[in-house]
Amino acid sequence: NPNRRHTPMEFWQFMLMNFLLRGNAYARLVRDSNNEVIEMWPLSADQVEVDVLPDKSIVYKYNYEGKVIVYSEDSIFHWRDKGNGIVGMSRLDYMRNSVGVAVEAQNQTLQTYLNSGKRPGVFMIDKLLTAEQRDKIRQNYQGLVEGGQDDLLVLEAGAKFEPLALSPADLQLLDTRRFSVEDIARWFGISSVLINDTTKTTTWGTGISQLIEGFYKFRLRTLLESLEQAIERRVLTS
Repeated sequence: NPNRRHTPMEFWQFMLMNFLLRGNAYARLVRDSNNEVIEMWPLSADQVEVDVLPDKSIVYKYNYEGKVIVYSEDSIFHWRDKGNGIVGMSRLDYMRNSVGVAVEAQNQTLQTYLNSGKRPGVFMIDKLLTAEQRDKIRQNYQGLVEGGQDDLLVLEAGAKFEPLALSPADLQLLDTRRFSVEDIARWFGISSVLINDTTKTTTWGTGISQLIEGFYKFRLRTLLESLEQAIERRVLTS
């Protein structure tokens, strides 16, 4: 057990989340009189700064409730991803565009549903209108392009409504959302089949077994070795 509050699963889930998203996972080490670690308390990566002192030693500054607590290198378990050797790279910073596309696709889908699939367009009338008349038409026929009302709108005097934007099908919105999921999975080295993508293959057999074995060898195993070595170096005593 890492400490009196967290179960091992809770502790390592927190550490893994920080490692994968922020590139760094931190835990405060509590040692006994024999310098053995008796407790490990997880620290949010967003609240920790790493400084290198002139003598090349490292200190960790933990920002908590408006205060800054400084810890020596021996008091912190630091599990870092690829980076400059001091801190790991934040994966979220590098995958910002991929996440941005996924968020925009989600927002577009939500907006489409809120508007009942309606699209912006041009309301055409074969005569000149005053500013007041144009505002009145916008108010009366606003339901053509937004909202979820199912009222029957009647166009008079040769008026015509022509949608402008492409439909969600034309924009391949569903394909965009599917690609975004795959793209984000790639950043974490996850195969499509492991995120329940059945478009590539639907048969559980030798091919799937090989994919899972490859995921273990080329992704999970390296991740576990990184964690094991970090524990041996920074937690265990000789």
